[in-house]
Amino acid sequence: MPSIDRIRLLEDLGADAWPAATTAWLEGWRLGLDAGVTRRANSVLPNAASPVGDADVLIGEVERRYLAQGLCPCFKLTAAAEPADLDQRLERRGYRAEGHSLVLVADARAVTPPLAPQITIALDDRPTQAWLEACWPAAQHAGERAARQGIVERLRLPRAFGLARHDGVPAGAALAVAARGWVGLTAVHTLPEHRRRGVAHGLLRALAAWARGQGAGRLYLQVERDNAPARRLYARLGFTEDYAYHYRRAAA
Repeated sequence: MPSIDRIRLLEDLGADAWPAATTAWLEGWRLGLDAGVTRRANSVLPNAASPVGDADVLIGEVERRYLAQGLCPCFKLTAAAEPADLDQRLERRGYRAEGHSLVLVADARAVTPPLAPQITIALDDRPTQAWLEACWPAAQHAGERAARQGIVERLRLPRAFGLARHDGVPAGAALAVAARGWVGLTAVHTLPEHRRRGVAHGLLRALAAWARGQGAGRLYLQVERDNAPARRLYARLGFTEDYAYHYRRAAA
């Protein structure tokens, strides 16, 4: 288990790499409020560096703020949560557990799989139309596309939008964001018709090289606990489990 300070750091880096439209602070709790699209941009990071006051009062204030924005109150819970019994407090209030996931880390120098000859990777510092379509095809994300696009367009940290082409055709996409010696990898997606052709390997290889160019020695990413194919892929690339998290969402 990593230190609480490390978990707090990676959680802050992850929030900075996926910025909500509005960020607010409540006694050390970080509140992300967006358009309701993706839990990461619409949840509380309750990782205060020092003890908070009355947690139940704070939860009530969170509920008031989220509901005022038309959002469902949601907390992202790790071992760094303050107070330590926050998960149990939320459960007693009827919050349901969901989104059980893992944070994986790797040495950026170790992610060097061979690039399949049919795969080419282009890196850009903005989300091009081709990148958006490869990452979030309009047919699948019609109702969410604008909100997701808004998240990545708000990025001001050093970033690389990786677009993979297979035989010249867009085949997959991923995003890397650098801060404080770490690079977060997110939005990794291979279009169904191009899977098992080395697309994700190529993207992660190129983004790891970009990370090294940024002077970042460590990589991190988030993956759902039940996503066995993705976990196998990341394990082959040298990623190991650092810690787990889950969400608690208020009952409708």
